[in-house]
Amino acid sequence: MKTLKEMIRLKIWAPYRINKHASYYSSHSQFGEDMVLRSILNQNVGTYIDIGAHHPVYYSNTYHFYLKGWRGLNIDAIPGSMKIFNQIRSKDKNIEACLSDKDNQDMVFYEFSQPAYNTIDQSMAEEALKKGQDIKQKHTLKTKTLTTILKEQGFANKEIDFLNIDIEGVDEIILKSNDWNIFKPKVIAFEDHNFDLHDLSKSSTLLYLEEQGYKFEAKCGPTIIVKLS
Repeated sequence: MKTLKEMIRLKIWAPYRINKHASYYSSHSQFGEDMVLRSILNQNVGTYIDIGAHHPVYYSNTYHFYLKGWRGLNIDAIPGSMKIFNQIRSKDKNIEACLSDKDNQDMVFYEFSQPAYNTIDQSMAEEALKKGQDIKQKHTLKTKTLTTILKEQGFANKEIDFLNIDIEGVDEIILKSNDWNIFKPKVIAFEDHNFDLHDLSKSSTLLYLEEQGYKFEAKCGPTIIVKLS
């Protein structure tokens, strides 16, 4: 009888307790980043900024937190990309914007058939083409800095718990456009495909964030996670 009750509990009751019961969590990240972040952040609710959000659910480092009651800002450059965000994540702020190191520049955004390769970095786009990826469309977009976006969206007086950034090849450029005196997230996740765990000094992005007061916490695939020390 005990075995039957345990089987019923695990097969029927437990799935309804996802995200509410120890060891039952739904991950939506590509490399399990959201589960590592859940442990590092260790809080029930909070605020996130997701740059290069791509999709409200698939490969998302923030959807797990949205389901838990967190709220924040999702940003992607592709025209029309926020339509599905507004449907699925209507309690978030969802905006289309192309981020770079300067405001009001004309920038070519390369949209690939495989969205993981989308970028404003021409060299990254060329590398993707060499791998056999197809460019779906090129968009000429006006740029904004991270500081400008966060000010416009009313985050100047709000605590940001988690900043996620995934813009192929330009994560560091966008991070350097931030005003750290105004916006200082507790935790930041960024991509660095050349990151070397045996020599952290090889990552210029990590070195830059260390200057802003962050320390290395974890690596999940190409995603590096740092925390404000």
